[in-house]
Amino acid sequence: MSYTESQLGLGLLGVLLGFTILIFFLLRLRKKQMDTDLQLSAEEVWSNFKNQLSDSSLTQKEMIFCMSKDHSMSLVSLVVKDHESLVVAEVMCPTGLRVRTFSLGDESYSIEFPLTWKRSAVLKRDRDQQELAFYRQTGWFGRHEIEVPGFGILKSQRIEWTGRMLLNYYLQHKQVGAAQKISKLREIGYVAAISRDIPIEARIFILVTP
Repeated sequence: MSYTESQLGLGLLGVLLGFTILIFFLLRLRKKQMDTDLQLSAEEVWSNFKNQLSDSSLTQKEMIFCMSKDHSMSLVSLVVKDHESLVVAEVMCPTGLRVRTFSLGDESYSIEFPLTWKRSAVLKRDRDQQELAFYRQTGWFGRHEIEVPGFGILKSQRIEWTGRMLLNYYLQHKQVGAAQKISKLREIGYVAAISRDIPIEARIFILVTP
């Protein structure tokens, strides 16, 4: 059986139309799921996270968490909330750019990801370009350290693999933080409990730069 050019063209058009409809429904489903995720409360997030902190002095008051939110094909954000489910900041993550931005009150901040062999990042205050925190990969499987000037260098230690990338942070052998993915099944976002002695902008940096 042979087909004419018009029949082949209609067949190709039908395939493209089918893919377009499929993508449309998948995007709608993704948005609906994200909207549901954004309604997660601090209590719900903490109830799953606290079981991993049984040997820690960290409490819910030190918790912050973030969840993904779509804005467009080229822009996603991470909505950061505190232990009372209040929005603290929204970290804007433009697709294809090595920079993220967020604001706290009247101050604006940038997280830059230099193009280096090992993953690294730096937190800067936009007003004066002061460098407030540094992220440096120090080993395989996500091992890294975060330097916060005036506070010290936090060293990560992965204590187990649960599918959530559970990490502990230590400063001079004292635990000052812990972080993991909110869900082991889907990319919802991250949760962290970090000493409140560390400035909030640096805590956000630690949360969104795992």
